[in-house]
Amino acid sequence: MIKKINHRRHKTLAIGIVALAVSLVANANDQQVQQCLLDLKYKDFKKAQNSCLLAANTGDAEAQLQYGSLYYFGYKEVPVDYAKTRAWIAKSAAQGNPGAEHTMGELYDFGLGVDVNKERAFNWYKKAANQRVAGAQINVGIMYFDGIGVPEDKTLGYTWVKVAVHRAGDMAENILNEMRTQLSDSQISMATKQAESILDRLYPSKP
Repeated sequence: MIKKINHRRHKTLAIGIVALAVSLVANANDQQVQQCLLDLKYKDFKKAQNSCLLAANTGDAEAQLQYGSLYYFGYKEVPVDYAKTRAWIAKSAAQGNPGAEHTMGELYDFGLGVDVNKERAFNWYKKAANQRVAGAQINVGIMYFDGIGVPEDKTLGYTWVKVAVHRAGDMAENILNEMRTQLSDSQISMATKQAESILDRLYPSKP
């Protein structure tokens, strides 16, 4: 039996609650959204329940992600509620927010508030991976490599984890080292070329 890659995908918010960028604000009342981000930055999660809900209700994708994330991780002031998480993260993901797409993948991957559905998890991860989310790129690679939610393709699996090295560094490199033991030199060479092509597309060089 071929050994599965020993890497557990786990809950990680692709866009951290503390490191928030006000520059992401769009399509909403700036003051409401900025208040949401400030409350989160200073970890006033009880206050953020109200400020982020107001901002999320304006339709701002980042505010929707952050409001849903309050219930995803859970805090003393805000208990975990995956139904609320999914409702708001789905709104953000529908607008193409990469962090929300990644989190939707995790919900379906682990069955958090929804039935486990590896195919849907893969599809959401793939969307986020194509928007430069390193964690999603790693998950896509592992799922390709092990044939989880998608037909097995070890070369593509190595390819996507290789892409993730650009931002994930040693974490991705450690997974590549494990994958490398199951690949031929020609597969590694092909995967490396494919990764370079994807990197050129995702991170084009400035003219």
